[in-house]
Amino acid sequence: MTYDDLLALADDGQRYELFDGVLIVPPAASFYHGRIVLELIRILDAYLTPRGLGRNLFTAPVDVRLTNLRVVQPDLLYIGPDRPEAFASPPAIQGAPDLAIEILSSNRHHDLVVKLGYYEQAGVREYWIVDPEVETLTLYVLVDGRFVEQPHDGNVSRSVVLPGLEVNIAAIFANV
Repeated sequence: MTYDDLLALADDGQRYELFDGVLIVPPAASFYHGRIVLELIRILDAYLTPRGLGRNLFTAPVDVRLTNLRVVQPDLLYIGPDRPEAFASPPAIQGAPDLAIEILSSNRHHDLVVKLGYYEQAGVREYWIVDPEVETLTLYVLVDGRFVEQPHDGNVSRSVVLPGLEVNIAAIFANV
């Protein structure tokens, strides 16, 4: 299946992704997942909006077309203001976002292995994996075409794509 085939499907309210041309239906998100998304939106919005970048933050469901056979819907994503080509062919965002964030759910393998590989190959500059089970944030930065896990300082992760953004990991989970 290609992205054009995906677009031709009737809109039935489901979220769909394409993994090398195979149609994937991600599981419905839990309320806890939704609360984590809201907390991350608050954190990111507090950083982005004062800098005039708030319109560049998106939440699922939005298609990100990495290739014609790889279409994903990150839980959250950020596209820098210097990337107008990402919006050239609606309804999908074209190419790699600068930042992709996934909150782990029942099919952890998709986010930890499959999407990590896709994002790395596509050139996503920064990838966050939030694990609600152990209340962690793992932050990967693309260095020379490979993801490198960023060390965190105690309970604080620092973004490279969003300079000056420090994320208190415990705060993500404190209010959910």
